[in-house]
Amino acid sequence: MARDDIASEDEVDWTGLEMPTAPDAASPRRFYEDWPMEKIIRNGFSFALFAVAILLSAWVVGLLTDGIFQMKEDPELRERHDKFKALSGFDGLSTDGSGVDVCIVDTGIDLTHPDLEHLDLSGWKDFVHQRSSPYDDEGHGTSMAGILVARNLLPGMARGIDLHVAKAIASTGTGSSDDITDAIDWCVDRDVDIISLSLGGAQSIDLIIIEIDELRAAVNRALDAGIFVVAAAGNDGGPDDDGDVASPGSIEDVICVGAIDIDGEIWGNSSVGDNGLQLPPFFRLPRQDPDKKPELVAPGEKLAVLN
Repeated sequence: MARDDIASEDEVDWTGLEMPTAPDAASPRRFYEDWPMEKIIRNGFSFALFAVAILLSAWVVGLLTDGIFQMKEDPELRERHDKFKALSGFDGLSTDGSGVDVCIVDTGIDLTHPDLEHLDLSGWKDFVHQRSSPYDDEGHGTSMAGILVARNLLPGMARGIDLHVAKAIASTGTGSSDDITDAIDWCVDRDVDIISLSLGGAQSIDLIIIEIDELRAAVNRALDAGIFVVAAAGNDGGPDDDGDVASPGSIEDVICVGAIDIDGEIWGNSSVGDNGLQLPPFFRLPRQDPDKKPELVAPGEKLAVLN
């Protein structure tokens, strides 16, 4: 976690840390009020959920497109990697996500990829071209799925999950809000546990209690159904920061994922935000710590493949 009051693992006393009692409500809404993120990460709450969070962090930084995935050993990165595992508790995790249904809304999936040939999808739906067989004409969705379920060179982090894929992003890397909305509703109808939205767009506006954004409404339907929705923070940090994370990650109860740099601070290009003050008739108070977005971060700078 990137917090001002936690500078390094040497300054943190993790002794006696215990997982709190699970909330009674069968809904992800405000789950982080009762499940502090430090405890969630330390105790391995929903390994598949965090695996999805990491894959979204990969999108935030552009790992597979910007070429910062280093295919060689680096002593400094190895040391940072080992320290992060020890601090986060990842080295004590043993589950592979079995029994968890994850729905990825993205550009599709290429099942001819040698690391995905073993995969039997639990569900497929194409909202762009209405094709019955899985495909990926852009590549991003395949990369995101691979981080979860791939075998061989880069083993997935939650290979036991049941994977559902909805193609709602075209070959251009863009998608309509209608297609993404329909894809989210399809995931909900399939009664999945987690929806992965490795995408983001402009902020929506709430007219007091009247919902005018169909995409936002679809995400809220998923949350109301008890589904964890994980979305990317976006890439407009730094000098281009607009004051908030991308939508739908900006929705209050969506688990929004950003990236940290090699020093554990928020990566310069990773979006952060408090949603800003909006005056009537669109009145909305800014979020305050600890409700500022993103709720969850993962390493996203100078990553290396370490065996």
